[in-house]
Amino acid sequence: QLMTLYNNGSSQSLVGGEFRQSTTTAPSSMPGRVTLAFQQLIKRVASPTRPMVLFLDDLQWAEPSSLEVLATIVGDLEIRGLAVVGACRGNEVSIDHHLSVTLREMERNGMVITTIVMRNFSQSALSEWLV
Repeated sequence: QLMTLYNNGSSQSLVGGEFRQSTTTAPSSMPGRVTLAFQQLIKRVASPTRPMVLFLDDLQWAEPSSLEVLATIVGDLEIRGLAVVGACRGNEVSIDHHLSVTLREMERNGMVITTIVMRNFSQSALSEWLV
């Protein structure tokens, strides 16, 4: 399965300035700092005039905290020019799998998710591609 995620942001903002390191060193603050750093990086790199595609493979193995970072990035309306393409093994993702739950939550929050189901190539189709 391939999933393409888009945010529907209407404002363009490229973040400038210095990234300030947090003085907090508690391990519990790490996920928030990593998410913030990744958001700032994407804001600086992606723009409507210089779009960015982020491809994530094997999302069926992503842990819930990583999926939260993904949902935060895709849901950030200040991030423009970003398309996220994710791939997973559909047969390993049930309706209550954390990936399915995260994708449904993202849709409820207004994100557009397009799902493309890929089938195995037949032997003849594979031969055509290799020739």
